[in-house]
Amino acid sequence: MNEEIHISVLGKDPEAALKELSPCTMVAGRSHDDFLYIFNAADEYMVFSHTLGFSEGGRKSFGKDDKGTAIVKNLLDVAESVFAVEFGRDFNIYGVMCSAEEAIINMFPSADVDLNEDIDFFIPNRENQKTKTKGRS
Repeated sequence: MNEEIHISVLGKDPEAALKELSPCTMVAGRSHDDFLYIFNAADEYMVFSHTLGFSEGGRKSFGKDDKGTAIVKNLLDVAESVFAVEFGRDFNIYGVMCSAEEAIINMFPSADVDLNEDIDFFIPNRENQKTKTKGRS
């Protein structure tokens, strides 16, 4: 079984971000040290929140009616950066959120990083290997 999650940087378009939601894709939003995770449940949006440095987070659900959808879009609209996170169907949701948060922090240590600039990062447990990646255009 593949035990990887895949993270994509999305633009600041809440409508497009919501279209990314599927049973195996969540949308994550980041504003400074606050993270928001949105999952597509059967008839509602499940929204989890977490602030770095705190052991607990929050959870709310919103219906997929006009009001609930508007609330979720507004939450995404105020996020500084938005990501799509793909994961396996059998994955533990809390593990997915924790892994996504750690990966986002490691790749973008500051929420105000320009997503189009070059980013240097190191692959753990591999000495002297430096990888450079280009941001999205």
